[in-house]
Amino acid sequence: MYGLGIPILFPIAAGSFLILYVIEKAMIYYSYRQPPMYDDKLNKQVLALLTWAPLLMMSFGYWMFSSRQLLSNDYLNYAERASMVRLTNHTWTEVFKSEGYGHSPALPLIIMFWILLLGTVLRGKIWGLLTKWFPTFIKVGEFEVDEDLDNYFHTLDDHDRNWSIKEEENGRNVLKLKILNDYTYDRLKQTK
Repeated sequence: MYGLGIPILFPIAAGSFLILYVIEKAMIYYSYRQPPMYDDKLNKQVLALLTWAPLLMMSFGYWMFSSRQLLSNDYLNYAERASMVRLTNHTWTEVFKSEGYGHSPALPLIIMFWILLLGTVLRGKIWGLLTKWFPTFIKVGEFEVDEDLDNYFHTLDDHDRNWSIKEEENGRNVLKLKILNDYTYDRLKQTK
């Protein structure tokens, strides 16, 4: 959100994402016993919320780039007394006036902000029009997948089944850790 005005935040964010990724992978492989039962609702909700993130970045970037006090020292207003309020001559109403669009580094940001705002607010309508105008390119038809597969325990070959059983025995005996629950472990041993 503040990265355009404070660029060091981008490598810090990249580093934090890398650390989070490594820790989560390590926790999945070495610590978590059984994965949580999530469906696609969580992913869809996060993606819907993240569509608002570029709006925040563009709006705060515009605010920082349009501030004459941040980019140069020409427009500083000094306070003569401690009780005085220093005026910055930088107000939020500049966005709706012509002088708000005159600063060259800020102009692309505010234009992209308005485009992204319209696209985010009207995305359902835009998607509906695109599927109406270009149905063969955009609309995905309804289809049913029937692969006629047997259940998991019957699809394993002997090598994979024996490997899973030995891995579970090693986990329970040596590491004192259950990788599989008892029902799954019994099904692996009993299925031929």
